Amino acid sequence: MEHPETASPPRRRVANSWMWALAVPVAFALAGAVAQMRYGGRWIGVGLGLVVFAVAVIRAGAVWRRAGAALLVSICGLALMFFAGPMEYALYLKTTGEEVPAVVLKVEKDKGVKTDLWYCTVLATESKPTVYRLSEQQNCYDQFRQGQRVTIRKDPLGLTLPYLPDDSTDDDIRIGLYASAGLFLATALSMLYGGLRRRADRLSAD
Repeated sequence: MEHPETASPPRRRVANSWMWALAVPVAFALAGAVAQMRYGGRWIGVGLGLVVFAVAVIRAGAVWRRAGAALLVSICGLALMFFAGPMEYALYLKTTGEEVPAVVLKVEKDKGVKTDLWYCTVLATESKPTVYRLSEQQNCYDQFRQGQRVTIRKDPLGLTLPYLPDDSTDDDIRIGLYASAGLFLATALSMLYGGLRRRADRLSAD
């Protein structure tokens, strides 16, 4: 007689596992993207990511009773959120952002929670001049000097802050995309494995 855990999983269980395998990494990637937005987006994105983290770990570890899958999902999922988020932000503004001339007014280093953070105050010299205070999240480090003229990329929808120029190449972007895709796939496969190999005595939990 075939063991319940090695038996061919019912169609419903397979469909349910695939649903979770797709939903969890998409939700982590979405949380990373939201964290790049203005108006408190960072805290909303982190909060959303923690909710996804809790739901995924409870589903894989407590409901399906697959501790290994829960551990992999938690590690890969959080890495996906914190790595893919900035990558999505930079790629979004590099492909759709409007190039606007600007002048660096100030470059300073402020005390952060754990480390000092760089901030750049820039004046966008467009038809309606606007001053922005940009952080390391917008690529502000000590490579800029006061009075330096730069070209920033401005979000046409106004959802994110402008992005300061960097020296990244197409190869750098490609590597970042491959890494994000790898983390997405690892998170999905971990969740899929947990769903398909869930413990027999908890199959009624769906």
